[in-house]
Amino acid sequence: MMNLYVVSTDQHLGEQVADALRDAGADDVVVLGHSEEARAGVNRGSAGHGRVAGVRRSSSAKKNDRYIFIVQSPQEKLLEALPGETSDQAFAQDLTAWFDEQAELLSDYEAQRGQAILVTQTQVKLGFDDVLHRINQTWRARLSGGTAGISQSAEAGDDKPLVGYLAQGLIQHTPKLKQLTARIERLAGNTLAGVSVVDAMQAYRQKNQQQVLKTELESLQQRNYDLEAQLKDATEEGELILLQLHQVQEELENYFLKYKDAENRHETLAYRWRQMLALHPDYVVYESVSVEVLDDTDEQDELNEPNEPQILQWYFKGLESAGVSRQQLAFQTFIEAGMLGVRFNKTASLTAGDTNASESFNTQSLTDDEVSVPTGLTHWPDVAEELDQIDCIPAGRGEIKVLRATVLRDLSASDWALLKLIPKLVTQALEERPREGVDAEAIVAAAKRLAEALDRLPQALRHDGVRLKNHQTNPDYEHLWLVFENLTDGVSTWPAFELRLGASNVISNNTAKSGTKTNAKSDATANFTQHPKVEIPLIDGQTKPFEGWFEESVDDFGAKWELRFDLKKQIFDAGVWNELAPAEQVLVKGLVGQLSHGLLKTVESDLKRGNIGQWERVFGQCVAMLG
Repeated sequence: MMNLYVVSTDQHLGEQVADALRDAGADDVVVLGHSEEARAGVNRGSAGHGRVAGVRRSSSAKKNDRYIFIVQSPQEKLLEALPGETSDQAFAQDLTAWFDEQAELLSDYEAQRGQAILVTQTQVKLGFDDVLHRINQTWRARLSGGTAGISQSAEAGDDKPLVGYLAQGLIQHTPKLKQLTARIERLAGNTLAGVSVVDAMQAYRQKNQQQVLKTELESLQQRNYDLEAQLKDATEEGELILLQLHQVQEELENYFLKYKDAENRHETLAYRWRQMLALHPDYVVYESVSVEVLDDTDEQDELNEPNEPQILQWYFKGLESAGVSRQQLAFQTFIEAGMLGVRFNKTASLTAGDTNASESFNTQSLTDDEVSVPTGLTHWPDVAEELDQIDCIPAGRGEIKVLRATVLRDLSASDWALLKLIPKLVTQALEERPREGVDAEAIVAAAKRLAEALDRLPQALRHDGVRLKNHQTNPDYEHLWLVFENLTDGVSTWPAFELRLGASNVISNNTAKSGTKTNAKSDATANFTQHPKVEIPLIDGQTKPFEGWFEESVDDFGAKWELRFDLKKQIFDAGVWNELAPAEQVLVKGLVGQLSHGLLKTVESDLKRGNIGQWERVFGQCVAMLG
């Protein structure tokens, strides 16, 4: 059920509102006074009344409690206390106490804002039906009823419009009152009603007492001076809070400096770690390893090779080395032609009886005969997309040898590094703890031959993937901004290598259909561009990608190395090209060559217009021109 609390500095008005709410169908309505007397009652332990601040700070406040805060605006307060009704000193003291009460009530409302609504005394007295409507909308209540029992006497009197107009002027020239009015308007969600000049003049004419206006204005100004003096303490308190905020800001700056210091220390440790790996490229460590001898008796009988070593299933956990990091790794090894072969499956299986392997891979207790876990390859080769397993070994005959060679060529940079690590990995595992039933001597010798054979293979340009950083499309120009992730040429490695393929003087399909005919009717690139270019910017706008890079031109994205082509004339910037070292030429040509042979299809879905086939055909010609 919803508990409804009415919070007001006017105890009598609060009781009237509570009675009206009960008449409208509300249950459990409680009035919480917000006056000095009410606070004294709370301190004495009286029941039924108390400041809402006590509710706000209480840990027992319930989520279904709802509050109606009734605030008195400066306009209402000034209209309530007419000149001559009290002494200046008493009025100033009363206004100071009133100001503190209203400010505190607003603070209490803000603390309970998610469970409360804010109304003014005038809204309650003159539009209680609107208040009921707001309660129903805000809390999905079903209250109904009129304004019976709500006093409207505050609007009586012929002199109210005139005094109200003067009060408005006083509020506008009194910062404290003006700020309080603005705060009430902001929290209540509407503008407080004012008194028009017409109404004020009408009241003035009716009273026909010009001296009254001067006297009342002087009285209000004097009371304003008294109020300013009484509010000095509030100003000093605000200055103290500002000082505390400055102290908090200094503390935050101190914490930020400490964070930057910790970040620098982390970078220093990371740099030392990279140095250590560079000095010890053979560094290998793992948390655990499990080896299972597979039953291949039937296969050996068919091949009539009973003396061949059996196939081993390896499971590694927490593998770390220079260039390779795998939380889980599963692969098989076999020996063929005296060389160790490595077999990867798209998924590896753990048998219910293999307790060590299950623990290595953090599997739950096995209820089935076997459970599938991911292998250590990060990118399954495209050439073996339809295969469930691949053999990585530079040996074999006929079609098998061709397939194996293609698989080795298509391994990603991370997976190639892993394959080259495996000979040392299995050797280290067998040396640290020999496995029963495993011919360790034969495995180690075969692993050494595999490592030597892999080192003899030509270095290939490898990476872990290509992503599209940007596709710019102007009316007559386009570029594909690509990023090769973990690129390596066998000597150097780039975590992210950036390259742009540009197309100048782009011809749209409509223009090509209505334009002049070209001599290259069979050339599918004629309707796209005859002026492609290869651009290599600084990595992240800061780092040179290779030693021979130089600033050939500058555009909106910054400095770049640029190589332009004219396919119609079959020429290119030979001077720019020849300034690169031979290894750098191989790098650039290899990257563009890969993109012209299907690699761009991985980013085709991100293009804004056009198709990958156009780009592949254009830069296929560029690669051919480079020789």
